[in-house]
Amino acid sequence: MTLDRLRAEIDRVDAEILRLAQTRARLVAEAWQLKAATGLSLHDPAREQAILARLAELYRGSGLDPATVEALFRLLLGNRT
Repeated sequence: MTLDRLRAEIDRVDAEILRLAQTRARLVAEAWQLKAATGLSLHDPAREQAILARLAELYRGSGLDPATVEALFRLLLGNRT
């Protein structure tokens, strides 16, 4: 594969990551609306820890740096828009 083709594929993956992050943000906003309507707390530290633990297991042995994966998802979890 040529460098130009690799870069094009990276660009495609970047766009997909962004699309998925936007979808996740929309779903989180819907969950917050449901929580607010039912009187539940918006912040659920136990749920956040469960998400991070599940992701750590999912990415174990993948070659991705676990600290980087956790940092990425902490950013997504902190996105309270």
